[in-house]
Amino acid sequence: MDYHDHPQELSHLGVDVIDIRSSCGTATGKSLKEEILDSIRGGGDKHCVVEESGGLIEWSRSIPTGILYEGCGIDLYENITRDPSYYLYRDELSIFQEYSHEIAMLLLGTAATRKGTKRISSSRHAKNIHLSLVDLGKNMFRRSFSAGRLDKSSCLLNGICRQIELDQTLMKGSRAISTTYCAVDLQYAQLQTRIEQLLREKPDLVNGRLEAQPHSGVSVRGVCGSYYDAMEFLRDGGLVDDSSRTPIYLHNTQFRKCLMWLGSSFTNLKPVQAAKFLRQFTQEGVLQTGDFMLIGIDRCRDVEKVTAAYSDTSERWQQYIQNGLYTAAHTVGDESLAEDWTYVARWDAEEGRHLRFVRSDRHRTVLPDIEISAGEHVLLAQSYKYTRQDALGVFDMSGLTVRYEWVNQPDDCSLFLLEKTGL
Repeated sequence: MDYHDHPQELSHLGVDVIDIRSSCGTATGKSLKEEILDSIRGGGDKHCVVEESGGLIEWSRSIPTGILYEGCGIDLYENITRDPSYYLYRDELSIFQEYSHEIAMLLLGTAATRKGTKRISSSRHAKNIHLSLVDLGKNMFRRSFSAGRLDKSSCLLNGICRQIELDQTLMKGSRAISTTYCAVDLQYAQLQTRIEQLLREKPDLVNGRLEAQPHSGVSVRGVCGSYYDAMEFLRDGGLVDDSSRTPIYLHNTQFRKCLMWLGSSFTNLKPVQAAKFLRQFTQEGVLQTGDFMLIGIDRCRDVEKVTAAYSDTSERWQQYIQNGLYTAAHTVGDESLAEDWTYVARWDAEEGRHLRFVRSDRHRTVLPDIEISAGEHVLLAQSYKYTRQDALGVFDMSGLTVRYEWVNQPDDCSLFLLEKTGL
């Protein structure tokens, strides 16, 4: 399917979803099965982390982190976010609950803000404003984005709606301000369910396009596709540049987009790797000059707090990990991969990161040629806990300028508003 010419419109149960799925969901062109087998074969450099006991955990094999989110993995992950020990989700949500009005004001450019911020737009430059707000979900390092829970987005949409109402009052309706919120997910049924729930909770939101004329309001759409599909779709101007697919005319209208990447997902990478990843957005045409990103980063280095959040004694974490193993086993066609593992979680003080493994409880042969010894560790996921300077360095290397930073009460979680500048 050439979705660039003919993106499909799905309207099951009234929910507006654009289907941009292509036959290949990876950048390498490999199937998910091939990616899993390549990772679990290992064969590269050996890595190690020192345990508190003084022992070493060594590994060279891994399973792609994204496999944990496949199938019912998203639901199991969301169950983890409800655990009182899992501070990450709660801390980031608290920022949206506290500052959604201010974030909305900066994104829409409708009013002056606190000292030190940049006034992003002025009515002298554009009478009407349209914002495309694209929610990339929890984790980019799977084949798909995942819309996941929309609590944070819901807070921000509340702020945007209030800001639009205020602007209409102050400007006496002389200009139109509109927003199209797009949630991205590979799983259509899950995407549809979450958007339906959002529309039920917020009846003022419009399902699908707004009127094809200057018109204030907020519309909601789904985008069904993989990460790679969505990147290409945005690069080709999807949702933004085609006047027949936007809610207001190009004439006298300023268009901008903001990509939301929440949940500290990009700190799965070392800072240098994260900068390289972000440059896909800033240097390959996904973001234009003046577009934005909202990025959430967990900066907590309280070892006790971090360890409790990823606890290897947690039943919720064990269920989540086991689902990923079952999915991997089913994908590669070897059910022996699913059983007899122990979830192991460790803090790596030297690298400032948390690591999640599974340890094989027995010797096993996966398919004909992969031998895994009893006691061998296989890496599933890692989470770097960036310092603020780490984060600022990543953004600078990526061509993104920090316009504002919001923090939670303990000041160990940040939400950054970043702008792609012309530099």
